[in-house]
Parts: sequence; C-alpha cells; structure tokens
Amino acid sequence: MNARRKHRPDATLPPAFSLLKSEFGDFLYARIDTEDGPPLTVLSAFTREGLDPWQEAAKLQQLAPEAARRHLAATIAALPDALQSVDEALAIAGRLVVLLPPRPSLTMRLATATRGLRTRLSRASGR
Repeated sequence: MNARRKHRPDATLPPAFSLLKSEFGDFLYARIDTEDGPPLTVLSAFTREGLDPWQEAAKLQQLAPEAARRHLAATIAALPDALQSVDEALAIAGRLVVLLPPRPSLTMRLATATRGLRTRLSRASGR
C-alpha cells in the first residue's frame, strides 16, 4: 500500500485556515509592537513560539476574555526579544484579544462537540 497521500486538486482548507479570508485574520495580522520597522504580528509571534497560529487563535477564542488575555500575554512575554514587562504584555494582549471573533455560544459549542459523536453512533447502529 502506498503511504503517500495522493494530491487532490479539490481539497481545500477549512475557511478558518485560509490565508486570504479567515475569521481570525484581524487578530492574527494585528501588530504586537507599535514601532516603525518590520511588524511583529500575532501570527509571527505564534510562529516563533512553534505554535500553529490558527489553532492558537481558535483556543483563545474559546476562553473567557480575561483568560485569553493572560494566555496571550504569556506568549508575548516569552518572545526571545521581548522588551515588555508583564504589565505591558497584559496591556498589549488586552488590545489584541478584542480582535478575536465572538466566542461561540454554549449551544453552538455543544453542537460542534457532539456532531462527531452522533455520526459515530449512527454508523455503529447501521443507520
């Protein structure tokens, strides 16, 4: 059996992972720094830390705003060339987390979480 995946020209990324249009675009492309020169964006900060930017943005979206702010501030403060104090990192993170799309409602989160379970159960019962 060939372990290689065959190229499927019709395969596309989900919209959340599209570079051209993403619900996380405003957040990921926002500048962390406010200085002139090459921008340090949220996307580049996550990438420098070895994190998938879209997955990290989705995780932050699921958190309460204060938890998201603290989590993002920790990432900002951990950057190798970070010159910000913890308080400055928290202020920057506070400015940035408001750019995240609204957190899905509890009903939507439950529907998403149980969608796969319903599919597996229906397959198991032969429906």
